[in-house]
Amino acid sequence: MIAGKRSKVNRREFIKGVAVAAVALPAITCGASPLVRSAPGTMQASSDCEWCGAGDAPANPPARIVIPPRDEPGEPLVISGTVYQEDGKTPATGITIYAYHTNAAGIYPKRTPDDGRPQWRHGYLRGWMRTGRDGKYEFRTIKPAAYPGRREPAHIHLTMSGGDYPEYPGTFWFADDPLVTPEVRARNNAIVATRLMRPAVILTLKRDESGVLRGTHNIRLERITG
Repeated sequence: MIAGKRSKVNRREFIKGVAVAAVALPAITCGASPLVRSAPGTMQASSDCEWCGAGDAPANPPARIVIPPRDEPGEPLVISGTVYQEDGKTPATGITIYAYHTNAAGIYPKRTPDDGRPQWRHGYLRGWMRTGRDGKYEFRTIKPAAYPGRREPAHIHLTMSGGDYPEYPGTFWFADDPLVTPEVRARNNAIVATRLMRPAVILTLKRDESGVLRGTHNIRLERITG
């Protein structure tokens, strides 16, 4: 089921399905981020799917990064946490986390990259982290806006991969987003986690002493069989 080439998945269809799918299924916990196991050492190339990006990662990304350029408009946001092994207690080393999102206007902005490489479909508000021995990750960015004229909540896409875990998608929503209605929450909680569809994590953001928005989410690695 897992090994081999995956079909291309459109990111807007993915997030739209999470937001509006009404399925009468048991609620599941979205406090941990499951990953699906495939052949050891495999990694999905970004050209094979819409949401992938780990294949573009630099050789040794740090565990803490700053995504936007200095002049990027938007409200400062910091998201951090710890990636744990399947026991939920032991920090996971060498896990690559890829994050990307829209800008303060709700679009994926593009520009001519400084490194001369072609601009990719996710735009320039993206970055990569790799966990060290403590399993921690952190990215500083700006709070994204929802797609203009659409009903999907504002969100941050992320993927996790490394070791025995192939690249797998996840999504952050924000608890204060008016588009995250009780109905949307109920539908989100009713989604059964699969390779291509899983519940969004709804972050509660708090301001620190400097007025910067901060959110925390710990990721627990999980092998799913079947």
